Amino acid sequence: MDDRTILDYLIENKSKMTKKHQAICDYLLENHSEISMMSVKELAQEVGVGTTTVLRFTQDLGYSSFFDLKKQFFEIHKTYASKWSRIQSSFDVDQDENSDKLIEDIWSENISVLKRTLTPQLLDSVHVAVDLLVESKHIHLA
Repeated sequence: MDDRTILDYLIENKSKMTKKHQAICDYLLENHSEISMMSVKELAQEVGVGTTTVLRFTQDLGYSSFFDLKKQFFEIHKTYASKWSRIQSSFDVDQDENSDKLIEDIWSENISVLKRTLTPQLLDSVHVAVDLLVESKHIHLA
């Protein structure tokens, strides 16, 4: 999945999935930190689908097993935990010494997040919204 995460992929492709796969996708996006500890059966029960549907979803994502999918979520969670602990530890040392470094790290992370959210779907949606605004006779703002 190149430098994108499974979360990026799910966000970008959710609208192309079946309703049951969208339900699994929603659950994964909302509960991604818990997935690495779940079984196929537990996930299926939480989402309200069959285990076969979860396994088919896993294969459609390109994973050979549910375990491989769980490993991806574990790696994401581990990365987030590492970044969070770095931010927390930065507050434990002299603020003057690390304040510039902390600001640069936070700035870089925010830019990275923004770049990952700029998808072709988002660009298309912005163009549609602008066209609607331009063609409107009345625009009401609340």
